[in-house]
Amino acid sequence: MNPTTHPSAARSLQQRTTAPRGVVLLETVVACVLVLALISVAAPMVVRAGRIWKQTRHFQIATDELSGQLDRLLALPAAQRQLAIDQLQVSNEIADVLHDASLQATIIKHEQSTQLQLSIDWQRIGDPPPVRLVAWIDPLPDAPPETPPEPSSETDSDEATPAGSEPEQTQENAP
Repeated sequence: MNPTTHPSAARSLQQRTTAPRGVVLLETVVACVLVLALISVAAPMVVRAGRIWKQTRHFQIATDELSGQLDRLLALPAAQRQLAIDQLQVSNEIADVLHDASLQATIIKHEQSTQLQLSIDWQRIGDPPPVRLVAWIDPLPDAPPETPPEPSSETDSDEATPAGSEPEQTQENAP
């Protein structure tokens, strides 16, 4: 006997197929709502992470540019250094990445030394302060060069005292 031809079997088959459809539809709607909620939370986080990554990359590029320019300026003699500071510009590669970038140098003279301060600023969200690097030029120009102390020729014993260490005091040498 064919179950589709018997009336009770047909009714039983119909009940089995319609009941799960409602449950499956409800589960599908709940799953879609959960997926949309997760996407609405995750999408802004992905966008913010991308912005932070870009800002970090730009900061690193700016720091590398300042480091290179500072090394170049410190290697120059004083007369050429001032001329190079007057002609200071952001390199073309950096200008392509950091929009409206400007590079500035300031020489700050202290009582005993001179300080060179480089700063770079570019168009950023929130108008943060420029990135700065500072180096000292001739930090101790008047200090005499250090010479190692000469070893003394007078020793009380046959053993020599190692360099940089003090001889041990004994009862005889004590004041």
